[in-house]
Amino acid sequence: DGTINTVTIPETNILIVTVTSEEPDISFRALNLVVENYSTISDYLFANAQLEVIKDPVVPVAPSNAMNLRARLPWVIGMAMVATCGLIVAIYLMRDTVKTPSAARRRIDARMLRTIGHERKNKTFRSKLLRKNAAPLIINRLIKKSFIEDNMSFASTLEYHMRRHKQQVVLMTSVGENEGKSTVAANLALALARKQHRVVLLDCDFRKPSVHKIFEVDTDGAPLLTQWILGDGEKVQDCLLPDKKHGVVLGISKATGKGLVRLLNNGRLAQLLQSLRREVDYVILDTPPMMAAADVEAIAALVDTAVLVARADFMPIPSINEGLDRLRKSAPEVCGFVLNNYRTTIL
Repeated sequence: DGTINTVTIPETNILIVTVTSEEPDISFRALNLVVENYSTISDYLFANAQLEVIKDPVVPVAPSNAMNLRARLPWVIGMAMVATCGLIVAIYLMRDTVKTPSAARRRIDARMLRTIGHERKNKTFRSKLLRKNAAPLIINRLIKKSFIEDNMSFASTLEYHMRRHKQQVVLMTSVGENEGKSTVAANLALALARKQHRVVLLDCDFRKPSVHKIFEVDTDGAPLLTQWILGDGEKVQDCLLPDKKHGVVLGISKATGKGLVRLLNNGRLAQLLQSLRREVDYVILDTPPMMAAADVEAIAALVDTAVLVARADFMPIPSINEGLDRLRKSAPEVCGFVLNNYRTTIL
């Protein structure tokens, strides 16, 4: 099962015989049969022919028509890159997430207050050097102007809504983690403070507080909102930390696993909010993600309105709408949602 090829070297009586087959042993055996039977066959053409083997048959150790992989390597790499890009685009398009502001308005069951564009973290040399993963704040001079305008526009929209409905306390939450909820809340507080409002930002994420990290506050020795709610302190000022540099008042917290039920149900947080309504213009509550805990439902009953932060192309749209439904059942009002971290390009 193969092919026998013969080539004659001109002006000589030398023959080069080769056997090609899919199996190396078949090629070897066939070539040996040619050598053994040549004299018998040649007698039909000319008598007394003598065959002298110059080079004995050998078993082939490599294919005679092997691929030149090195020559094909650029083509293979190019095709692999095209296939990978196509797969990424297909996965991106097939994911049931919010990819554009128009899709957000059409598919999310709430009013879109504003789109906030993407902004890199660690914009300062110090944060890059220390690898602190610093949040992008509108007070940073290195932040893009478009990012500042997005946050200021969101603050104006929310301020108009709350002033029109005579509201002071707003709750900020998200469906999942890492959607930028705390950063949006911090920039909202800074934007309102720029408008000469008295603003208090309370870190009510008692499981993973982050306000002290965003504003780079050392919690050692500082007044803590969690301790005050648990009964350590009587005056409202005992749990607040004025940040004169940024013009806001912070209520920072430390992660706690014990006494979490007391933090939510002992009435101290409601007492604090009632006191703050008389002393400041706006109170912003940074609460945990809804998928991480059920704390939001307990806190939402104490506020005037709520805002959901939805990161672009992150959470499935059904999960976002389910989160809004849960929020509506506990909060007096859901003002709308913010489409955060929106990029104009896929990559």
